[in-house]
Amino acid sequence: MTTRIVSYSRTGRSRALAEDLAKALDGGISEIACPRYGGPFGYLRAGYDSYYSRLPEIDVAPPIGPANWLVIVAPVWVTHLATPMRRFLQAHRHLPPVAGVAVTRGGHGLLDTLRKEVAAARPGFDTPLLTLTGKPDEPRARKFAEFVEAVRLVQSAPASLRAA
Repeated sequence: MTTRIVSYSRTGRSRALAEDLAKALDGGISEIACPRYGGPFGYLRAGYDSYYSRLPEIDVAPPIGPANWLVIVAPVWVTHLATPMRRFLQAHRHLPPVAGVAVTRGGHGLLDTLRKEVAAARPGFDTPLLTLTGKPDEPRARKFAEFVEAVRLVQSAPASLRAA
């Protein structure tokens, strides 16, 4: 069973989480690149685009290739998945099922909104969700281990239980 981690990271926090998940799930990583959010004004453009749901042009490298499962890793911007990840989910409809979504966030995010965004793009079942805020008192190791276990459970479930 092959797992592909699809990651977008503007600052590197989500990339580090994707690397940890790739090791834990024995999967490869495909990174989303979005030049629009680089440079000194990238942060402002990212917030503006997220607020107005403007989806940028992206590149994915290496290509997803053959995989049984995807795990999505991205930051939360203005209570939504980062716009490059939203573009990926919208534009790539014919991909393997999503076994889990891991997000990094600095402030408040709406978990229900994230679940709805993923469910709209990838219907089928309730996808495990990991949120890491970066706060010092956060039980990161426990949450990470529970998420990896939940992803493995999804991956081992019969197809009849995964269908909506």
